[in-house]
Amino acid sequence: GFSFAMPFLPFFVSELGTYTKGQQAFWSGIVIGATAVTLSIFAPIWGAFADRYGRKSMVCRAMFGGTFILCLMSTVKTVWQLVLCRFLQGIFTGSAGASVALVASITPAHRSGLALGMMQAAVFIGNCLGPLFGGIAADMFGHRIAFLIGALIVFIGGLLVLFGAHEDFVPPDP
Repeated sequence: GFSFAMPFLPFFVSELGTYTKGQQAFWSGIVIGATAVTLSIFAPIWGAFADRYGRKSMVCRAMFGGTFILCLMSTVKTVWQLVLCRFLQGIFTGSAGASVALVASITPAHRSGLALGMMQAAVFIGNCLGPLFGGIAADMFGHRIAFLIGALIVFIGGLLVLFGAHEDFVPPDP
């Protein structure tokens, strides 16, 4: 769901204003890179919260926060608003790292290699299929609807974790 928008972000940038090809490339780079900047800052912070409040809650936070932000992206009118949404995406998501932490914490030690390998495979499959289907959706329905489809996919993933994952988290003593 998160990689759903990647193939059409540069085209969406051009939809948000009149830009030369150079300006479009510049803003596309800013838009695509913005999430990584804030994600690299906030990932350790969310990791600390996971240690205090549980991994499942952090996966749900990332998934439902990402759903909201992808919905916001479907409404932006300027490239600055899109950049802001991408910064927010980095601040409030981080679902891959949170999911790996959850899987590692709830899987028995003798199955952890297989479980973490499957988790990584799922991430890579999403990174492979997300842009493919995102590009198809953007072509068929438009960029804004493709953001909403990506948001729906992330939301469904969040529901699966919320109702399907079980974590016996015990908060540490203060």
